[in-house]
Amino acid sequence: AGSDCLDSDPEVHPGVDRDDPTACVVDGDGDGHGDASPPAGIDPGDDCDDGDPETFPGAAPLDDPKACLKDHDDDDFGDASPPVGVPPGTDCDDDDADTFPGAAELEDPVACMRDEDDDGYGASLAPDGVASGADCFDQLASHNPGALVLVSALEVLGEIVEVDPASGQTATYATFDPSSLNGWFPASLAMEPSTGTVYAANNAGNRLVTLDYCAGEVTALNANNLNICGIAFDREGVLYGLDNEIDVLVTFDLDTGAIVDMKPVTENGAPLNVGGCGMTFDCAGDRLIFSDAYNRAVYAITPDGKATKITGIPQQNFGRGFVYEPFKKLGLSCAGTDFIEVSLDGSNTFTSLPSLSVSLDDLEYGPVCD
Repeated sequence: AGSDCLDSDPEVHPGVDRDDPTACVVDGDGDGHGDASPPAGIDPGDDCDDGDPETFPGAAPLDDPKACLKDHDDDDFGDASPPVGVPPGTDCDDDDADTFPGAAELEDPVACMRDEDDDGYGASLAPDGVASGADCFDQLASHNPGALVLVSALEVLGEIVEVDPASGQTATYATFDPSSLNGWFPASLAMEPSTGTVYAANNAGNRLVTLDYCAGEVTALNANNLNICGIAFDREGVLYGLDNEIDVLVTFDLDTGAIVDMKPVTENGAPLNVGGCGMTFDCAGDRLIFSDAYNRAVYAITPDGKATKITGIPQQNFGRGFVYEPFKKLGLSCAGTDFIEVSLDGSNTFTSLPSLSVSLDDLEYGPVCD
């Protein structure tokens, strides 16, 4: 007698199972492992799903080199929500090879995050079931929290200071010569994510300027004749600005500084009187938000100018400078030397931070200088 236990089926014979060359098993999916629940007369193998070549013992070696797991995206981690009969692994999105535990190793070596640009930081805008990281632009390896520094632009002299939220201390980080601007009164900074170019709303002359503070270079763009109190880029790289005299939301041409579009700012269908403000992009919430020193509140705003209050703190002085803090997913806001963390979840809560060592009216995470 021969050793083939089912000679009518070419998928059944000794040697099918790579781990047991003598067992007579069936390998229906061709993955080199025999069916763990075969028909009568056939030796059982160790494949917990013999209808799926992506499921077999050792398919996800970074989860478990011996366990029978499913790894659809071939990132060596097993599907956390597999079919019935297959043990779960730890991959929170087994359809995406950029998502697995430890993908964002510089942010969290064990959390299951998505890191498309492979810079070690997880995507802030994550699908359901995937942990949200701190990388607001996960398609740009050059733009991540490790390559950014919290800065503010001081008036008149062209000094950029680094801000330490833990102590409130500031220190000179870079300088440039503002003499070509005919006045330097920055109201707000915003960094264009793909290039690292910093734009500033300069209320001396009512115009935008581009600023490479690491190289000490500044260029004035065309005047816009508005009183812009806050600017911010959205995820698509569109630059928005808020005017607090005629209360409008505008978009800018990045090359010229000209106004491209203008919408009145409203809340519940009525005009909103915006005071001194700061503006930023909440990348975990995928929304533009602004702080309003007059109304002492934080609002989300849509491209058509519709504002919705997120947080109101009537007892607190804040709102001139405003920036999204990507790790804690909070807002940092300043007014003079007052400095706070403010929640963005609608809870109307905030935490007072140490007073700033100098008076500031703008905040932004800008590029780190080499």
